[in-house]
Amino acid sequence: MILGIGIDIIHLSRIKALLTRKPTSLLHFSKRILSDGELKEFNIFLSNQKKNLISANNLSQNNSKQDKIMINNNIIKYLAVRWTLKEAAYKALFPHYRLTWKDISISKIKEKPYLMIHNVSQKGNNNIKVHSSVSHDEKYVISQVLIEIETEDIPKDIKFDTWDEVDNYFDDYGARNGFAIIKYKMKRNSKGQVHKRTLVWVTTFVNQHNHELIPKTQEFSTKYRTFTNEALNEILLITKYGSLTLTAQRNLLKARFPDLHFQDQGLANIIHKYKIADKVNNDTSALLTTLMQKKAEDLHWIVDFELDKDNRLTCLLWMSSDQYQMPLEVFIIIDNKCKSCLVCQVLVSDESLDTHVWILKCIKKATKTAPIVMFTDADPALDAAIPIIFSETYPVHCIFHIVQNLPKNLKAKLGEKWDDFIKQFYQCRNSLCEPLFKQRWNQLLIDYPMAKDILLRTLD
Repeated sequence: MILGIGIDIIHLSRIKALLTRKPTSLLHFSKRILSDGELKEFNIFLSNQKKNLISANNLSQNNSKQDKIMINNNIIKYLAVRWTLKEAAYKALFPHYRLTWKDISISKIKEKPYLMIHNVSQKGNNNIKVHSSVSHDEKYVISQVLIEIETEDIPKDIKFDTWDEVDNYFDDYGARNGFAIIKYKMKRNSKGQVHKRTLVWVTTFVNQHNHELIPKTQEFSTKYRTFTNEALNEILLITKYGSLTLTAQRNLLKARFPDLHFQDQGLANIIHKYKIADKVNNDTSALLTTLMQKKAEDLHWIVDFELDKDNRLTCLLWMSSDQYQMPLEVFIIIDNKCKSCLVCQVLVSDESLDTHVWILKCIKKATKTAPIVMFTDADPALDAAIPIIFSETYPVHCIFHIVQNLPKNLKAKLGEKWDDFIKQFYQCRNSLCEPLFKQRWNQLLIDYPMAKDILLRTLD
């Protein structure tokens, strides 16, 4: 399979300018881009140039005077060919390998350039084939390199001592063979140690496809789409102070960071995240600002809130002293998913019949419907107001509130009989059938006549 293709072109005048900039430029330039073997070959090449006035041995010394050497076209082309070939090889292997100048050696076999890539061989991949081509005229040199790789097999008896060795091995294996490795599952204990992991063991690759392969597959892998901190800062700056479209911003980022892959969806998610974090003019923030001002004006106010990692408000609590001395009535419904929903809150000056009639009229006007059943805490005024406004609504008293009020209304009256009464009351409440409930209810009224009025008013 083809691992990569690279091409590079250079103007010979650029190389000439680099070689003639300083007296020692030729020495420094050749030592920079040539490997040790190439440098020896280059010294021999220089010694064979008729116009050279010093030997190759003198050139290898740092204090050599280069002004004694005539920089002719042969020297310029010699170095330009190796420059372009190495640049093209680097482009062909990126991002699988990041080579340096000295990782590549170039020699001639039958008048054709032959590239030896040392770094790749050291990483364990000896199945790389390099194809190269060079062309030049009096002004330019252009080189093209194609890297071909044979898929290697994973040894079936391979063993590892640590998870890090597993990660490093398969990361290198994927890089050598041109695909990304995805770690499926990993769980850690409280100490951060890996105690469970799911691995996919690849034993055979079938390099036959019934469809056209997608080029640059690594660009679509999550592993290679991670943005650097520098890129994230650039996106934040453009999003906050610019008004560019997604396409324009992506093109700018590609020019700024050519080694990163910017997919539209990933870039759009980052931009949206920064826009949300920067958005302050909304109802929630206005409410929070008002509450914080109230807290600053009155120390009795309590305001607390929480923000998530995207700077969004997730929790908000506020409490204040009772400034109005008015009862608060709360109306809650049970929806079709059996969830309670707060639908109405009312501050009133009293809890009289007229007040409750007005409240229920407002609810009826707002909802344009009547509830089938309405649970109350056995308030007499509210019980009387329900049939006036909602004639078809069946009023029911909440057993929870009744039980909560029993000690307040009956414990002092019953005295020592209170414990027996409450035990008998719960037995009646927990009856499994209606006949049994009626039997226990009638017996409760007979045994405790002092509680009869309260029980009949709240439960009968």
